[in-house]
Amino acid sequence: MNQIKTEYCTIKSHWGNRQVRFLIAGSGPIIFLLHQSPKSADEYRPQIEEWSNDFTIIAPDTPGYGDSDALGTDEVTIEKIAQANIELADTLKIKEFGLYGFHTGAIISIAMGHHYPDRVKAIACNGVLVLTDSELENIRRHYLPPYKPQWDGSHLSWLWSRMREQLVFFPWHERKEEARMRFDISSPEILHENSIEIMRAGDKYRQAYGAAFEYRLEDFVPELSVPALITAGESDPLSKCLEKLTPSDSVLIEISKTHEEALEKSKAMLLRHPAEASVSLELPIINNGKFTKSIFHSTLGDIKIEKNFDANTSPLFCLHSAGGSSKNN
Repeated sequence: MNQIKTEYCTIKSHWGNRQVRFLIAGSGPIIFLLHQSPKSADEYRPQIEEWSNDFTIIAPDTPGYGDSDALGTDEVTIEKIAQANIELADTLKIKEFGLYGFHTGAIISIAMGHHYPDRVKAIACNGVLVLTDSELENIRRHYLPPYKPQWDGSHLSWLWSRMREQLVFFPWHERKEEARMRFDISSPEILHENSIEIMRAGDKYRQAYGAAFEYRLEDFVPELSVPALITAGESDPLSKCLEKLTPSDSVLIEISKTHEEALEKSKAMLLRHPAEASVSLELPIINNGKFTKSIFHSTLGDIKIEKNFDANTSPLFCLHSAGGSSKNN
């Protein structure tokens, strides 16, 4: 089994200096794994373990999610997130790569293939969303309420219920039979993980999430020139959207029986169109007088460090109290 490493990359970005957290593992053709909202790259750890024998895998946290800095704009679009991912590839000196995306990640993948066809070798999309104008208006009004911590902690019970309902109904706010998904109720562990991801993002959880709903990918799929597979398991509530898409000479659209079959098809697609197989991990540090996140890989495990690289004086180590983190210092 290949070791999954956590890294931070400091980027001189179109939106100012920002840091991106990503997971990296494996060897072979380079692929990026783009996650759904409001999760982080950590959701891909089981898949990375399975695929890292065949690929060099880079799984970044989308801007504003996990531990990646948000874009310095309130007007976040899928196109801007696609550009941000290209900036990451540029910083890592990766000219060409494959893409696998799930839900929001799949929509970002389509935008990257559409706007940067010279960089993307192939795309595998697992679950995409196509909305009518009335469905989009419904989503705008109800799906992404602000996340506002309350003095009595009532936002925590609201968040727990909201994440539970999201795994029961689609859309989650429409609690009726036709919106019911045929899944078992998720375990408390999964609900806890999903709730923590929103708390990490704060109210910015709505940024990429909302951008995905606004992106009219059905207009761009027929124009894709890079090889692309768009699929979804039958149990995925987004699988019904595939029939609304128009295939082309380079785009294959087909439903899979299960999520596992969709993964197998996606992997086969990316193996048929391999990208380059080299990546630079000489990660740049941009001195800006602020604390910069980095990872120290010790023999006992990874240690996250926040450091001011501008200082010329003797180093000072600040250790947080039990139960805290470097953010407390």
